[in-house]
Amino acid sequence: MITAAIIFAVTVVLITRSSLHLSDESSLIGENPSMESECGSVLEQTVKALSAGRVEEAATALSMVESLTCGEQYIIRAAELHTEMGSHHRTLTLLNPLLAKRIPDTKVIAIYVSSLIECGMRDSASRILQTMLPERIEDGQNVRSLAWISLDLELNDLAVSLFTDALTRDPDDSELWRALSQVTLRSGDPNGALRAAKQAVHLSPESINAHIALAWAAEGVNDTSLAVKSFRNALSLSPSNQTTLFEFGRYHHRAGHIAEALEFLKRGTNNPECRYSWLMLRGRAELRAERYDEARQTFLLANSKPERDHNALLEIARIERKFNNFSEAREKALEALRQFPGEKEIEVFLSTLPGNTS
Repeated sequence: MITAAIIFAVTVVLITRSSLHLSDESSLIGENPSMESECGSVLEQTVKALSAGRVEEAATALSMVESLTCGEQYIIRAAELHTEMGSHHRTLTLLNPLLAKRIPDTKVIAIYVSSLIECGMRDSASRILQTMLPERIEDGQNVRSLAWISLDLELNDLAVSLFTDALTRDPDDSELWRALSQVTLRSGDPNGALRAAKQAVHLSPESINAHIALAWAAEGVNDTSLAVKSFRNALSLSPSNQTTLFEFGRYHHRAGHIAEALEFLKRGTNNPECRYSWLMLRGRAELRAERYDEARQTFLLANSKPERDHNALLEIARIERKFNNFSEAREKALEALRQFPGEKEIEVFLSTLPGNTS
């Protein structure tokens, strides 16, 4: 499961590579050497401030770039630094003119698209990737960055192409093989996913994520024995690993092994990032086991962070409706609707309750 954190990490790699060469201005001097020198000085000051943890000082220094006439490479570096500081709207503003070029730099595209994602503009990010990438990308680091972004945006065909390209340049990278397995499985090619996952495990037998990828690829080709073995191999590397416990529980839930699913799903939710998903899956497993009181309590725990979505309260409402507790069902559904106005699924549920007047 790719996250925005991975995209950010890849972008930081690009930033670090650029920042290491801020003092080498010889290839960047344009028609106005003094202005270019001033741009380089500002960026060097920004990097030093960031390295020392003085974020406000870095932001103040970096804002000067927008008032100077800097060359393209300096603008790109400034945009990278804005990204590192989380100033994604400033990144977009700086890079807009460069993106309008007939053939934009792929590094510009990578930084721009990752900032669009951070700003919640995923559709725009997808459109840019699908329309602006050249047929051949020269810089291998840009290929990797764009591959991860494509995976996150579920542009499966593009992601397969980019990860394959990245692997031709670095065939011994286990994480690239794991990601290729994930996106290939998503694209409907479980046999290709299995081959890629096996290579990931071969290269990094100590990688938990590689074993999990192999487990899901094995499930895709209906090799139950290999799937279970791979999950157990992942657990043997770290018996309390939250990702493995969650994925193994999800596997059993999909297979209808409810008791086994609950065995893994009840072994902790220490990772706050996956706590909601964990609790929702556990609650649904308890529903399938007809353990309704436990499910109700689990969904209440899931709703302790109501900004997630409306599903926890709606599941509780469905339990109440099952036992003809229509007043309680309506109360929970209306609570969900107050949190998420206009949510169609809640409105449809309310329309099914006896005595509905909406």
